[in-house]
Amino acid sequence: MSKSISNPFLFVGKQIKDEYGRQIGRIASFKVTPAGRIDGVFVEHGDGEFLSYSNDQIKIDNGNLIISPTLKIKAIALCNEIPLIWRKDKALNELVEKKKIPPEMYDDLHKTFEGALNQLKDNAEELMKEIAVELDSDKDFRVRILLDKQGNLRWEKYALSLAKNTPNTLRLSSQPVSEKNPFLFHKTTHRPWYGEAMGDIARGGCFDMAFCNSKGEVTEGSISNLFVEKNNTLYAPPVTCGLLPGILRKKLIKQGKCKEKILRTKDLLSADNVYCGNSVRGLVKVRMEKN
Repeated sequence: MSKSISNPFLFVGKQIKDEYGRQIGRIASFKVTPAGRIDGVFVEHGDGEFLSYSNDQIKIDNGNLIISPTLKIKAIALCNEIPLIWRKDKALNELVEKKKIPPEMYDDLHKTFEGALNQLKDNAEELMKEIAVELDSDKDFRVRILLDKQGNLRWEKYALSLAKNTPNTLRLSSQPVSEKNPFLFHKTTHRPWYGEAMGDIARGGCFDMAFCNSKGEVTEGSISNLFVEKNNTLYAPPVTCGLLPGILRKKLIKQGKCKEKILRTKDLLSADNVYCGNSVRGLVKVRMEKN
């Protein structure tokens, strides 16, 4: 656990999420060592199954316990350990070239590093097999690649699912977004204005939430582009209204299957059909939620 908490058992019975904000279950109990140290947590999932999560998978964020996926923890460990062995072996080569250590010592240490590296490579292959097995299951997954400001790349994947009994409705947000906000036009993890919507979706309150800009023009949903169908023609808001161009949206426009048009709330309410769309789910027909 990255940070200590004074009384972890106050969390027993409370809901717990993963680091992507998805509800994964209820805290049933904690694993405690004879010395009284927290060593893990037992979580009861929605299907009644109890799973154990190790101490290094537990994080504390704003007073809430967060679970990191098992495969991600294994991948991070390998990503840290393999470069470390490479650097040690490189330093060893420099020492022997400068004759600062005898050849016999170099041979022994090099064999040790080589054996450790081969073991890590075997572990990496096993991890890839585990990932492949999970991806080949009957679940659909969303995979994304993230680039941070230091230029580091990492990938994440998680099961593509909606909360049980999620209604196929589109809720209209009462909070306008600024069409001048540069983050609206780029795919980033900085999207605080969609926080309430993401919470509603995670709880199964709606399929998505529609937003408008300061001019009253429809922009996008929190997880999808918006489309309206009127008289057998599909329309989508222009990017200049304050939204992501969207892979699916761009494809439909390029194929001549969709036209750009400034839309307002009345267009959503009077449309023949309303769709939420992205490259993962495709076009999903939704109905506007009545206030």
